[in-house]
Formats: sequence, C-alpha cells, structure tokens
Amino acid sequence: MNASTYLATLDAKIRALQGIIMGWSIQREMDANLGIGFTEGHIAFTDGSRLEFDEQAAGRVPYRLLEPVAEHSAGDPAAERT
Repeated sequence: MNASTYLATLDAKIRALQGIIMGWSIQREMDANLGIGFTEGHIAFTDGSRLEFDEQAAGRVPYRLLEPVAEHSAGDPAAERT
C-alpha cells in the first residue's frame, strides 16, 4: 500500500466510526517525490476519550510490537545465546 492510499484508507476508517467520534483534526503532508506521507492530529470520542497521534507512512506501512528484553546475570547460559 502506498502512502496516499494509506491516508485515504485512514479517512475511510474515520468516516466508518462516525457514530463514536465527536470530532477530529488531522493535518496531512505528502512528499510525492519520496512517496512519504505525514499525518498528525487528534480524534475525540463520544465517551470523552481522546486519541492524539503522529505518523509517517512510506510505502508499506509496517507495525511492530516491541517486547522488553530481560536482563541476565553474568554466567547465565541464556545471556550467552542472545
């Protein structure tokens, strides 16, 4: 998915959630030469919560979950495998 398609998909998702969204403000910027889109803003929900975000989208939009790395003591065999 390219950046402009991703930003259009974001708009469609927000419209689909109109029933639980009170309002939103989103600023977008697209660098056509690099194929990178930038977006930032907030979404206010009917329950009073608010989501603030900023994002850079380039080509495929990857997400990854970071897991904390456990600290190992010296001499721990598990520490030597990492």
